[in-house]
Amino acid sequence: MQTQTIEDEVDLFNDGKIILIPVPGHSAGTIGALVTLDRDGMIFLAADSVSVESNLRAETIPANTWNTDLFARSIATVRNLETRGARIFYGHDAEQWKGLRKGLHAYQ
Repeated sequence: MQTQTIEDEVDLFNDGKIILIPVPGHSAGTIGALVTLDRDGMIFLAADSVSVESNLRAETIPANTWNTDLFARSIATVRNLETRGARIFYGHDAEQWKGLRKGLHAYQ
């Protein structure tokens, strides 16, 4: 399987629907995906770049962070996406999970 290092935003299908965004800090190769859906608009799948909402709101840097400077820059990137209208889906936020719609057609 061929792999590719992502250092800048990558429009996966060149249609603006899925844009991969590097958000390192938690680990060296962390990326998130900005997904634009017809019905639900922009959603940023933050994965481990921002694992819980409290990290974004308080700009808390978790103890298991690989590079704190890059993490802080990535938090700024995620905040900017939110300011532009993206809804953030955190990687491990149990409270958020409770309120998300679930199922095959939950988000479109």
